[in-house]
Amino acid sequence: DNLLFSIDIDLTEQGLTKVDTAIQRTFEAIARLKSTPFPAYLFDEIQSMARLNYEFQSRDDAFSMAMSIASE
Repeated sequence: DNLLFSIDIDLTEQGLTKVDTAIQRTFEAIARLKSTPFPAYLFDEIQSMARLNYEFQSRDDAFSMAMSIASE
């Protein structure tokens, strides 16, 4: 299984002087994510929010999307 993700990090002026520390902390956080399972409550919350966003999306947007798909 291969997954792709990206990380964007904005640093302050002081942070720019400690880039190596920022990189180290980033990889430490990734290592913690790999060693600890993703909490089920977070997955459930993200899933619920996605469902709500879908259910309550603007009808105009859905109609426009259907029309654009149909015209392809």
